[in-house]
Amino acid sequence: RERERGRDMGCCRPKTDSPPRYGGTRPNRVEEVIHKEEVILRVPGASVHLMDEEAVELAKGDLVILGIFEEGVLLATIIRITPDLQWPLTKDEPVVKLDELHYLFSLPENDSSFLNYGLSFAGTDSRLANLDSFLKENSCFTVSSP
Repeated sequence: RERERGRDMGCCRPKTDSPPRYGGTRPNRVEEVIHKEEVILRVPGASVHLMDEEAVELAKGDLVILGIFEEGVLLATIIRITPDLQWPLTKDEPVVKLDELHYLFSLPENDSSFLNYGLSFAGTDSRLANLDSFLKENSCFTVSSP
């Protein structure tokens, strides 16, 4: 009887309550998704202009084409000139090679118009041929007739 009374008085219970139960299951953990950036191509000496009524220089630097991967699967391709100037490259994005050193990228805007970026290079570089090959495979690439 002494033991039974002790149990009734809470003597044998832990001093702290057990953690609350959530419907009998633990809450789901938010899984952290890790994206990996990989440099696909780098071409030095790039200059980018916003092509509007007048060309406005936006940045100079290396053109870097980045692949964004998750678990080895390519999710997106990004063209970056500086950390503040980058845009996505898609298979249906029009890219025109105007001449040996000049390209035009056209990005669709919400109102059915296009945002046009002019990309030029300071001089010839063997990596421009690699850029052309990459753009042929990964965008709607055309070469302007002289």
